[in-house]
Amino acid sequence: GETLGAATSTKPTSAAISAKANPDSLLARFLSRQMRGVEEIVFAARALNPTDGHWYANFGYYSHDPDRKAYAKGTKLYRLNLRTRELTVLLKDETGGVRDPQVSYDGKKILFSYRPGGAEQYHLCEINSDGTGLKQITSGPFDDIEPSYLPDGGIIFVSSRCKRWVNCWLTQVAVL
Repeated sequence: GETLGAATSTKPTSAAISAKANPDSLLARFLSRQMRGVEEIVFAARALNPTDGHWYANFGYYSHDPDRKAYAKGTKLYRLNLRTRELTVLLKDETGGVRDPQVSYDGKKILFSYRPGGAEQYHLCEINSDGTGLKQITSGPFDDIEPSYLPDGGIIFVSSRCKRWVNCWLTQVAVL
């Protein structure tokens, strides 16, 4: 099932602490230059499709068999503090899928595509940056993926509503 609202954290390992102390590490260099001022990142971890090596075979179904899904089961949405290495699970779903997280301009919300366990489609969802307040934004018999916040407060995303397929393969595609 899914875990929401009860964000869980893990403390950094001794290896992570020693990496933090190394001023020559790639992360240390980024945090002192390009990412100065960045404290945390958000990311999704999900299983790869074990039956297809194509990177784009990750949502929907195959054209010749609607029962053959192009996604794997199991996912987590994480927040990682780059300086302390504290890892926080914001959402966990053993049979669902999370992808494409985008943080709002003010850092208070996270927009992402979510396919809850037992569901077949990804829909756009939003959650507070602390893991509370999950809200589904889109619905219907299509996959809505790769969302992004716009500066004016709007949202842009791609969808399988176009009912199209990869020209050289059997998987669905999504368009704006």
